[in-house]
Amino acid sequence: MTTRAQLVQRARRAIERDEAFIYDVAAEHGQIVGNVRGMRWFVKAVANWLIDNTGRWSNLEYV
Repeated sequence: MTTRAQLVQRARRAIERDEAFIYDVAAEHGQIVGNVRGMRWFVKAVANWLIDNTGRWSNLEYV
């Protein structure tokens, strides 16, 4: 079973690696990645995207 800590760590890695989907997450919030990359709420938004869009994290509640 995956944990919330693993989810948040995966979200941070996605941001660090500049994965393509983080741009969609930022755009959904009316932002650009360069302005929100280091913000805590953005990590949470990316984590929530992973919950919604991957089977691995679907067992977890939103961050």
